[in-house]
Amino acid sequence: MFSHGYDLVVSSRFGLNAGPKTEFVRVMLVGGEHGRVLVGDSLDNVCRGGLPSAVIHIETPPTTHGVINRAPRTIHELAALVDDAEFRLMPALREAVRALPEQLVGDVDLRRLVKPIFVLALPKTREPGGRVEWTELKGFLCLHDLEAVGVGIGAWAVEGKMLGRLLGDQSRFNGSAVNVAVMNVLRKLTWERASQYSGRRRIDPRKIVAVGAGSLGSQVAMNLARSGFGRWSLVDDDSFLPHNAVRHALEGGFPLGRNKAECVALYMNSIADDEPIAEGIPANFLRPGDQRARLDAVLGEADLVLDMSASLPVARAIADLENAARAVSVFLSPNGRDLVLLAEDKGRSIRLDDLEMMYYGEAATREDLQGHLAPAGRRARYGASCRDLSVSMSQASVAIHAGIAAGAVEQAAHRELASARVWRTDPDTLGVSALKLDVHNFVRQVQSGWRIRVSRKLLDNVVAWRQDRLPNETGGILLGGMDHDRRCLHIVLALPSPPDSEEWPTMYIRGVRGLQRAREQIVEATAGNLDYLGEWHSHPPGNPMAPSDDDRTVFRWIEGLAVSDGRPPVMLIVGESDARVFAGSLEEELPEPICLL
Repeated sequence: MFSHGYDLVVSSRFGLNAGPKTEFVRVMLVGGEHGRVLVGDSLDNVCRGGLPSAVIHIETPPTTHGVINRAPRTIHELAALVDDAEFRLMPALREAVRALPEQLVGDVDLRRLVKPIFVLALPKTREPGGRVEWTELKGFLCLHDLEAVGVGIGAWAVEGKMLGRLLGDQSRFNGSAVNVAVMNVLRKLTWERASQYSGRRRIDPRKIVAVGAGSLGSQVAMNLARSGFGRWSLVDDDSFLPHNAVRHALEGGFPLGRNKAECVALYMNSIADDEPIAEGIPANFLRPGDQRARLDAVLGEADLVLDMSASLPVARAIADLENAARAVSVFLSPNGRDLVLLAEDKGRSIRLDDLEMMYYGEAATREDLQGHLAPAGRRARYGASCRDLSVSMSQASVAIHAGIAAGAVEQAAHRELASARVWRTDPDTLGVSALKLDVHNFVRQVQSGWRIRVSRKLLDNVVAWRQDRLPNETGGILLGGMDHDRRCLHIVLALPSPPDSEEWPTMYIRGVRGLQRAREQIVEATAGNLDYLGEWHSHPPGNPMAPSDDDRTVFRWIEGLAVSDGRPPVMLIVGESDARVFAGSLEEELPEPICLL
């Protein structure tokens, strides 16, 4: 049955088992008299315009699929199409109209304004007596008001302003005087259908705490919500300002001055005519204040913590959470052309801060990541304060990476292993290349009140260099990252022995040729996140791992360099089968050995 070109949008549950059979809505023809879509909205929403209407659902018996030569133009012609030995449409319509509430039919002005819409559920079978394969919904917009429709189908008679029920034969009131327009009927979106339209078999109800509802975070959250992925708690204490509209999922107007997290949650919930999937928590993750209990509650129930804050302190605070869900972090490079994803493993043996430092190590040593952490371009001022600056970055770039990030977050959530990836955009071709970063564990120790993390990849390198220079000792420098507030030290990279070093079987004196330039390149490539921490050297086979007198002399020299930075001096001694890292002091009990086999 072809329509007259009109579409009617009703609520997602209309006509279903748990949904209403009659809806009182304000129907608006979108686009005015030339529009083709009627959208049912709340009767109270007068500002949307339109006319009050009663949308009435009528179930019909199964019909064998066939061809209709002409669309019905009246209620009488419609009844002729659907009536059979066991079903008559006209009595069903009369009963439905008489069942309308008194506040509607008793108000003469209202019933002479309302144009009712009958929605027929038409179950289809492939052959007579076969199973119902599909139920088609067709709407029939009455081109007369409710009072006239009631008279035309014999539901009532009118005497002045009063309605009376007809007695006796009503067959002459067959609806031939009630003209209708046929409409396709569409139910509003549900999360289940959103998931299906996105190619997923079912919705993914995992609980997500997302920290950061800025440019990237808002778009990633909206992308994932549209596909039926997640139940969201968005955490951000920032307000939406005019310049944010350039790269944010929110638009100007209503959100201006309001909290970003709460507004993004509102937009997410508006996607589907279904239960809410998002809430906004207007809190600073590091200092939540009166939102502390609420934040702790959602973190305790979360299946995934998603960091989109672009804040190192936030990501590191998430890494320190105990008894929490695994965490994933996504952020853009300073110039906005690259996207980074860091994902903890399911058991959280590799935390976000470990992945962060490992990522810096990759950025410092891989040619295909050259310039990745180069400083951002010019900044644009949006206010009078010295801090009112925004990075100049195109929405096209953010949108590209927001799409990739949404897919990557979903992939990471379904994988058990830790992962780290970078997507780089070519500014000329706009092509995107995906780089998989090497993920490895860190050995964990506590010394002198500092949490020490030693890269397993670093240990593999120094073992290989030691083996290559036997029977002589060898060594080099150590580079890594330091967090004063958390008293955490990551030893990430080791550089090999410079060419002017002096190496003997029982002594090693490190040279300096090329070392300063190599260190500067690493500092520049990692935007200062990795720098010199201390020294490493090897002991020959059979020698104890305890520091020698020469080692103590070197350690005091390292200590002199470290004190100005407020960090502990670091020395790594590598032996035949184990290694020891000394941080802070050589005078305490020997630290726990690190097995190298």
